[in-house]
Amino acid sequence: MADKTYIELYKNDKSTIQLNLFNRDTGEPFEPSGAYYKIKGSVKDNPLIPRSPARVYQNAVWATVTQSITSSAGEYDLHWEIHRVDGDITNHCTKVLVLDDC
Repeated sequence: MADKTYIELYKNDKSTIQLNLFNRDTGEPFEPSGAYYKIKGSVKDNPLIPRSPARVYQNAVWATVTQSITSSAGEYDLHWEIHRVDGDITNHCTKVLVLDDC
């Protein structure tokens, strides 16, 4: 799995962001035992969406980005916390760029 990913959304979008999980060394999919996410804006100390459970199915996790985030154009950080069966935790960041209308 890459350390960072990137996605663009438009103002006032409501979107589900999916992250597919694969072992970096073998390329094989891996299924997490659980996952959480939080979203931070330009003031990195104050999460806009606090740590929340992500949906998990097989080797994918999902987070919902609502209009509370996309109401303003800007750059946001979606922080993933992915739990493995063996107890390890992998962190990942998805940069979310919210654009004004075309």
